[in-house]
Amino acid sequence: MADDSPSDGNWGSALRRRFANLAGTDQAGAPGPVHVPAGTVCELISNARRRAVIKHLSTLEDDEATTLGDLARRIAGEEYDIPPEQVSQNQRKSVYISLRQNHLPKLAETEIVVWDKRGGDISRDRSVDAIAALIGLIEEACKGSADDGNDR
Repeated sequence: MADDSPSDGNWGSALRRRFANLAGTDQAGAPGPVHVPAGTVCELISNARRRAVIKHLSTLEDDEATTLGDLARRIAGEEYDIPPEQVSQNQRKSVYISLRQNHLPKLAETEIVVWDKRGGDISRDRSVDAIAALIGLIEEACKGSADDGNDR
């Protein structure tokens, strides 16, 4: 029997089996269906900052929201490997601008995030848990692979 672990290079079937559980909402612990076409999901999660937004929003409660400033500070902290409180104004501003001009509009076009541009609140939409789970499975399957981090 073939091992489906990432170490043997044949992790596709293991990933498919694990992701198959995400398609239904009846299973306990399953985050529910993805309401986004596969090609769009692949494009959205191809960027590290968008993955970070999705992962952060998936940790929020259903009725909870964050702000663009807080999200930018947290993501900058991760990118610079420092606590969010130590992020400089320039570091935060760089992430803030890219989120505002590029990443949040793309995520808001889907059912992954809800972004109130006027009020500034960012919250989870109905596909965020399933997409975050998919990101987690991909990251798990790719452990040990080199990540150049240049997809911001």
